[in-house]
Amino acid sequence: MANPQLYSNYRLINNLLSKSIRQEFGSHITINLNPLKYFLNRTHYSYWVEGVEQVSLDIRQPVSLKELNHIENRLLSVLNMIFKCVELENFKEVKKVNVLIT
Repeated sequence: MANPQLYSNYRLINNLLSKSIRQEFGSHITINLNPLKYFLNRTHYSYWVEGVEQVSLDIRQPVSLKELNHIENRLLSVLNMIFKCVELENFKEVKKVNVLIT
């Protein structure tokens, strides 16, 4: 069975990420950190080597490509800040965020 602390951290990180992005860009955006990628990155060394997380965006109104790029850059910054706070002992920098728009 997976580490319960890992699951609690995932829920906290996902919640903080969603709130910070929605606060900055509006409530028309829903964000979800991919749980499978998150858990694999923290339980299998070979997956984490690449330093990539995956985030799903559900956007309910049209946005420009410029704004999407800004959201992606902000996701990377916010994710690393949250990971530094929540996973202090095991922090590894995220170098890239794969964004899936649904």
